[in-house]
Amino acid sequence: MTNFTGFSPRGITFLENLRDNNNREWFLEHKSEYQEFLYDPLKALVADLGPTMLGIDAEFVTEPHRLVSRIYRDTRFSKNKLPYRTALWFSFHRQLEDWKDSPVFYLEISLNGYQYGMGFYQAIPATMMKFRQFVDFYPDKFLHALSFFNAKHFAVNGDYYKKPFENPHPKSVQAFYQAKTFYLTHQRPHDEALFSRKILTELQRNFERLKPLYDFIWEAKRWNSGE
Repeated sequence: MTNFTGFSPRGITFLENLRDNNNREWFLEHKSEYQEFLYDPLKALVADLGPTMLGIDAEFVTEPHRLVSRIYRDTRFSKNKLPYRTALWFSFHRQLEDWKDSPVFYLEISLNGYQYGMGFYQAIPATMMKFRQFVDFYPDKFLHALSFFNAKHFAVNGDYYKKPFENPHPKSVQAFYQAKTFYLTHQRPHDEALFSRKILTELQRNFERLKPLYDFIWEAKRWNSGE
């Protein structure tokens, strides 16, 4: 039995009000709104996505409370001393000590809209070097993994080297090959899909569409690793 029925516009209103009243007193007065309209629906969405995500990767963590972000900001090492975030997200990842160097699937809801996709939070240079070498050895396999790709639906984002690497690959590969780290994202304004179960079916469909690239990235990470 599923629990997710969609987000409420009142959740977006909460984020807008939090932006203008980012302090402990206001938050405690309105914490029930955060719980009802944002945190609980995010956990329900993660729970309903669980079977689909385990079909993509049986090693995924699926417990909602472990995947949904905290609204409380850690201000100890940040210049931003506001105590609460005005964006919330989840990310499906494996049980790893440092999962940020591995591909993840995510959804983020913010003041300006929402986005979802797959990629690295922050790949380390050694990971990306191995990825480029794997592409060099198996270019056809990588092109096959990209066969789903439609630039009208997913944009490739990330940090890029100023001096490009010399390589023989087609233009469609360069956005990945030249990156220090990369992720694919689909961005939308707050819309009808977000406020209904449509976002669940959309995420199920498009996360499965990203699986070939996700699998390729993991093959590259394991390449010559002895695993």
